[in-house]
Amino acid sequence: MYIHLGWNEIVQGKDVLAVCSYESWAESDINREMLEMARVAGTLRSVGQEFTADDVEEIRSVVICSEEVILSPITSSTLQRRVDRDSALGVSTGIG
Repeated sequence: MYIHLGWNEIVQGKDVLAVCSYESWAESDINREMLEMARVAGTLRSVGQEFTADDVEEIRSVVICSEEVILSPITSSTLQRRVDRDSALGVSTGIG
């Protein structure tokens, strides 16, 4: 099963470890450090566009996958609803 993250971007559900609200995520120094480490390692990417520090209003969620960290303009609650909907339909995403 795949999860649509916006802007024609999808990830395999089995690769998703966590979906977090960017707003609450960014409040933590440790979380911001993890994002910076992912950026330096080349495993941080964004959906649809490259976000800069001035674009934080556009980032709604942080999707932590087994191989990368993805910044998405879709809220974490919307992504969770997509997982729940697919689960109700009997489609396994591997998370939720």
